[in-house]
Amino acid sequence: MSSTPITVWVDSNIILRIITGDPPKMVTEVQQLTNRVDRGEVILKIPSIVIAECCWVLESYYGYRPPAIADAIRKIVNAKGIDTEEKNLVLVALDDYVNEYVDYIDAFIAAKAQNSPHPHVTTWNEKHFKRLRVQHTKPHHV
Repeated sequence: MSSTPITVWVDSNIILRIITGDPPKMVTEVQQLTNRVDRGEVILKIPSIVIAECCWVLESYYGYRPPAIADAIRKIVNAKGIDTEEKNLVLVALDDYVNEYVDYIDAFIAAKAQNSPHPHVTTWNEKHFKRLRVQHTKPHHV
């Protein structure tokens, strides 16, 4: 007789421990949690905003490069027992983050705009948005 798994929302600290293995005490606790996920007892629900924070922390604090960040996050997002909010947009944004040499958050905003009834972004960061194939203008041109 199997029971229904519980679903819990996770913040970036959980994802960061999985990727970095730092600090060891927290990693041990996260491994216990991921073992429960592997057994089907728990589903981890990741808000899309957490992915943005993880990209920023991994790059700015830990010094990871975008390809390594995207690979690590893709493995988590695609793992059994993981339910990522806006998963398809997250995956598109991770690809653009690496392939177009832009900030993850810009890639996510562009993916979100492209998949909405309002595919227009206003920004001063034209350099990144030109690479992201999304209509964009400066605020004073809206």
